[in-house]
Amino acid sequence: MLALVGCGDNQSKPSKEPKFTNNLVNESSLYLKQHAHNPVHWEPWNDSLFNTAQDANKLLVISIGYASCHWCHVMERETFQDTLIAEYMNEKFINIKVDREERPDIDQLYMTAAQIMNRNSGWPLNVVALPNGKPLYAGTYHSKDEWEVVLKKMVSFYNQYPDKANEYANSIAAGVKQINAIIDIPKEQITLEDVKQAVDSWSEQWDLLYGGDKGGQKFMVPERISFLMKYAFLSDDQLANTHVKNSLDKMALGGVNDVVGGGFFRYSVDSQWKVPHFEKMLYDNAQLMSLYAQAYKNYQNELYKEVLEGLIEFTKNEMHDENGGYFASIDSNSEGREGGYYLWTKQELKEILNDDYELFESLYGIANEPFEGAYYNLYRSMSLEDYAKQNNLELANVKQRIEGCINKLAKIREERVKPVVDEKKITSWNALMINGFVDAYKALGDENLLNNAMNTAAFILNKGMDAKGELKHTLNDNVKSESGFLDDYAFTIDALIELYKVTLDEMYIDKASGLMDKVMKLFYEPDSGMFTFNQGTVVFSELVKTDDGVIPSPNTLMAKNFFQLYHIKGENAYESYYEKMLSNMKPSLIKHPANYAKWLNLSLNEAFPFYEIVIVGENAFSKVKKINNNYLPNSIVIGTKEPSTLSLFENRYVEGQTFIYVCQNKTCKLPVKEVEVALEQMSDF
Repeated sequence: MLALVGCGDNQSKPSKEPKFTNNLVNESSLYLKQHAHNPVHWEPWNDSLFNTAQDANKLLVISIGYASCHWCHVMERETFQDTLIAEYMNEKFINIKVDREERPDIDQLYMTAAQIMNRNSGWPLNVVALPNGKPLYAGTYHSKDEWEVVLKKMVSFYNQYPDKANEYANSIAAGVKQINAIIDIPKEQITLEDVKQAVDSWSEQWDLLYGGDKGGQKFMVPERISFLMKYAFLSDDQLANTHVKNSLDKMALGGVNDVVGGGFFRYSVDSQWKVPHFEKMLYDNAQLMSLYAQAYKNYQNELYKEVLEGLIEFTKNEMHDENGGYFASIDSNSEGREGGYYLWTKQELKEILNDDYELFESLYGIANEPFEGAYYNLYRSMSLEDYAKQNNLELANVKQRIEGCINKLAKIREERVKPVVDEKKITSWNALMINGFVDAYKALGDENLLNNAMNTAAFILNKGMDAKGELKHTLNDNVKSESGFLDDYAFTIDALIELYKVTLDEMYIDKASGLMDKVMKLFYEPDSGMFTFNQGTVVFSELVKTDDGVIPSPNTLMAKNFFQLYHIKGENAYESYYEKMLSNMKPSLIKHPANYAKWLNLSLNEAFPFYEIVIVGENAFSKVKKINNNYLPNSIVIGTKEPSTLSLFENRYVEGQTFIYVCQNKTCKLPVKEVEVALEQMSDF
């Protein structure tokens, strides 16, 4: 799906009196504004445009991208600024620009069509569609000459063979509908053998040398590694465990991890994680914060702690809005050059680092071939611990010198022209940040991280609700927002549940339950037991997103939400919904495990024992915090400092005492007072 994905680019500012202005000029989206002065008569997405196109019998051009998409902006400069191309587009087509982050439903619809047509897709996604919106052609980046050929062929085909054009577009539309149709499968539990079968087939795709899955370019996809780490822990699968640690190490040391500023770039264009596309996305860094927090708890590797702390600092310094919430992305280009903000010449490094240059060179890949021309992208050859050991140096001294080097480089980099930040604040991505902070808090115990999580939740609940109490898709002030999509609800509910589990504040559970009621009303499909991506049909098809991309499917999160709420509140309906959804996905997760990693993660609840760890009493908060510092997959840890009506706390409160109850499959051990004893009980069922 992502084989031809692009990145980001700076746009030169328009002159004070631009020669051209189209109907994107009043839009709030940064991406749309970047096309507002093209000679193409772009229109923002509007359902009424289909009537306009049908009345004029014109084909549609639907061009989809986002603000930090490098090849989107290359095509904008080379193709959409060309007056002859624009003249032809304006004469023959109705031209629509879409920000995929504002309208993920439209993006998903036409991305699915592109996959049917081409078996790959990416951004920019350029679609030629019939006047009714059904796709006739889909492609990614095109040079000016290529685009001209495509447009003229489509017009000629549609004019000469309208019946064939309609027949083909109808077949693609039918394919999209079929992909979004969920077969109602009789309830069937997923077994350990099912999971092992899925992992065994997936293992053939693992890159055991450089980590991740095999391929010429690599995305981090945190949920895949999170599942494999959990599976390896529960099953004692040594191959999976080795692959997880190797992947974590290679990503942490690779060029996809920003040595100077922290945070990860979006993906690597090579198989060794060395050469990134330099845009930074909030959703990647939020999920990686969770991943490296879990990894640090599991392996106690200082490298993972270092990465986690870098992610925390990066999001605070570069993506946080002082008025609340987190921005969507940071462009890859600076002053017209991709990665310009992040790259260094050898001469620059020598002048900045002086006596420490040789140490830095030996650790950060400068002795290898430059990234581009004379410019180097920094990546580490090994951990500081390994370097100190191999060179018989004191680790503390190496750390101190490298920290000094990084600080010098950061100071110089601050003087450079920074990449453009897309200040759009997306509800679902901000919810991922809540989970990132909660997981980091569990791993590090820093109360500031818990405060960050609570502040972000308050921001969503205050800014993200409309008058009907329904979520909005974006959180920016004075900006018209689409109604929330399923992912906005699913990720926010999940984040609120996670916050409840560490704060013990039942307000979060009440809010989560209220949003669950909204989801059932707005998105639920009772025939299949699954949820549509938005309210109603998008152009020609419902959307039911079930596969996990770089972000897990919202249906997976809804299944997780049902599972957790069942254990917390004891409502059998929640368990029934969860079991139905997981059963529906069994064939897919076994056949295509890499694309259903979050579903596989949920399936471990069925394949292995699942534990409820319930802490009740006046010291519950401190004991919950202590027990959460351990890596405990396949468990739910909750507590209360006072009597509660929630199911798990019934008849368990004792005045003046704090007890820990360890239960599995509705059977509990005798209550104990010490965390260490409770942990021992988990292995004694």
